[in-house]
Amino acid sequence: MSDGRVQRISLFPETDLDDIISNGDTLTVHGISRRDMVPRTQEYSPGAVSNNAGIPQGSNAVEKQASNLQGPPPSSYNTMQQRSSMMQSGNALPPKSYISLQHSESANQPSQGIQQGMPREFGKLDCARHGGPDFPPDHSELIYWQNVPSDWSFRSPFYEAKVQDFASNYFKRKKFLTFEMDDAGFNNMRIGLENVVILALAMGRTLVLPPRRQMAHGLFDKRGNKQVNFDDFYEIEAINTRHAGLNIISMEAFLEMEGITGKLISTTTGESLYPPDNEVKYDNKSLEPLWTYIRSVSKSSEWNPKECVFAFAHGSGANLYSILDGILTQLDGRDFPHFSDFQGRPTKVNAPAVERLREMLAGRRKICLYDEQMHDGNDVIHFKADQFDGTRLIANFNTFLFFADWRVDLLVKRFIRDNLRYRDEVFCLAARIIKAIRLYAKEHSPKNINGMYDAVHIRRGDFSTQFPTAMNISQIEYYLRQEIAAGSTLFVSTDERDHSFFEPLKKSFRLLFLGDFSEVIGDTNPNYFPLAEQLVASRSRIFFGTYFSTFSAMICRIRGYYSVKDHNIQDGKLRNTFYLNERWKNAYTLYQAVHMPYYGRAFPNAWRDIDHLELPT
Repeated sequence: MSDGRVQRISLFPETDLDDIISNGDTLTVHGISRRDMVPRTQEYSPGAVSNNAGIPQGSNAVEKQASNLQGPPPSSYNTMQQRSSMMQSGNALPPKSYISLQHSESANQPSQGIQQGMPREFGKLDCARHGGPDFPPDHSELIYWQNVPSDWSFRSPFYEAKVQDFASNYFKRKKFLTFEMDDAGFNNMRIGLENVVILALAMGRTLVLPPRRQMAHGLFDKRGNKQVNFDDFYEIEAINTRHAGLNIISMEAFLEMEGITGKLISTTTGESLYPPDNEVKYDNKSLEPLWTYIRSVSKSSEWNPKECVFAFAHGSGANLYSILDGILTQLDGRDFPHFSDFQGRPTKVNAPAVERLREMLAGRRKICLYDEQMHDGNDVIHFKADQFDGTRLIANFNTFLFFADWRVDLLVKRFIRDNLRYRDEVFCLAARIIKAIRLYAKEHSPKNINGMYDAVHIRRGDFSTQFPTAMNISQIEYYLRQEIAAGSTLFVSTDERDHSFFEPLKKSFRLLFLGDFSEVIGDTNPNYFPLAEQLVASRSRIFFGTYFSTFSAMICRIRGYYSVKDHNIQDGKLRNTFYLNERWKNAYTLYQAVHMPYYGRAFPNAWRDIDHLELPT
């Protein structure tokens, strides 16, 4: 609107949208204004071994409940299928453990399932069942996730257990969220999964996982398969069992329950529409017929994270449209915020909604509000993965999702940290590699009694042509030598297959690659290798990443988790964490609010003070 006032827009606008730039797309570098960065400090090393092993002593009821969820999930969605069968028969689902709290519409009261003084403990790793290392101090440094039972009890105000947990309801229809797996590499798939899990939780919808499919850059697993699903990488069944307000089912179960029974309605004719040939099994098959069908019986989201903040305010007592209107019209006398306004000055996590929204906007002047009308009017909401119409879920969840209730905002960030972490097999593989690296580092440098090592992620491939100067070996060596002492042990994570490219680095550092650890890798699923490399790099003393790489961005986020766990650093800075680029080298030396491109780096609001427990003043 020309007068600068807030424009209320639909979550599903009809206009064409710009696509999100991401790995695999034609890359355009966005101009990012920023003030001068402060020099690097050496207050601590995120990779230093913590004196706190991270594992609580003794045993209690919470430990026992958590340990019951540590076992290996079934190879298929057996339990999810059982839950779906019970839903189809009209029986209630097995009860999930949750704390029932009376929901309040007041913004000064906790949302349902959120409590003050939440009991918590760090999680556990059982590497004895996954090839070691068996001795806890050899793997406990990798534990960053926590068990927060009160988080497990959270249910969105939109979640109606009597509807979602039963097969049918005479008055209301069950609500679902479906999505397409990203066509690019694993870390783009990961970003999409994080988004839809949080969206399903916040919307009170049952999440439908896509069928197995081949992953870009994927490898054959030990069974000779290249097709994957998210259960291969995450403890999906444990997440589904543990959380009261989240149901997760397979696409096969969804089609059996809703598709072949005629419950899915065409958005064009208003009549029942059945799956092609009444097929419900799409694992390892062409998914084009499936997605064409799903798109025809659902409301496909076409919102653009570059243009609007996706907001939830139901039950908070906040009128976000009024709040945004005041920001746009400068009602309080302050200029429209720019992300650089918050550089080094983060907004308190429990600040009023207006202050937190100012920081989240990042130049956006619209909000896409999920409200009762949107919820009640759409039984199935679908998220496409089309890189040509701007609907790819490639923006990190913490760059565009906004919750008026700050407690919910922190809860969803803890949810990602504590639940969507890799399987134990991946962490144990990383622990074995780290142990070997530390032994190597100590052997080659007697003064290095803790086996400290440094790490770098060098993405070549398409980046070598898009950034030929930044990705040439002389520039890489130049940046590394600025921060890493000659003779240091340097773990290199890279997609460059020709290792002769790295010969110049061998003059300055003792290089190690994943291939140097075949003895500790064993018969681990090869698709776990890059994930383990991320964990190895996250525990290094100094880390250099590749800007715009979602692989590097995840390493930096995990380093953020460790900075809080090991040193209780809550200022949003990451010491000893850099990029191989002059412009963004020192991006983490000072707190920065979210800004474009939303996938290009990790932003500290994903980990800074997310365990805050105090009530707002």
